[in-house]
Amino acid sequence: VAPNPVVGGQSTLVNREWTAEEQNGMRVEVLNAVGQVVEIFTPATFPIEVGGIYTSGVYYIRVTSGTGEVYLGRLVVK
Repeated sequence: VAPNPVVGGQSTLVNREWTAEEQNGMRVEVLNAVGQVVEIFTPATFPIEVGGIYTSGVYYIRVTSGTGEVYLGRLVVK
């Protein structure tokens, strides 16, 4: 996840090489520090862009690939 940390409202990227199988049916969830889901989306482009978080704090980005693998990243918003 880069850049990290970000200023509120700034986008960040989940930069990883995804196979076509992983991309198909992929889901991205953004969770706040207490585990509440603040956003869920299906990425249309890669690398995955996460933006629109304006409240400062620690967030977790959970990517579930089309093959069922789960990847977790941490994002700090200033």
